[in-house]
Amino acid sequence: MDRSIRFKIHLALITWNNSTLDSVERNQKQVVPLFANSEKFFHEKID
Repeated sequence: MDRSIRFKIHLALITWNNSTLDSVERNQKQVVPLFANSEKFFHEKID
């Protein structure tokens, strides 16, 4: 899968998970684990 497409999916997931935005700090804490989990998911499902 194209990297840019993956990144757009990551951003969509992050936006969806944080649809009730409490604070930028909280969002930044969630981005790294979400990215890691999504990356693992993509490798398992697509690669």
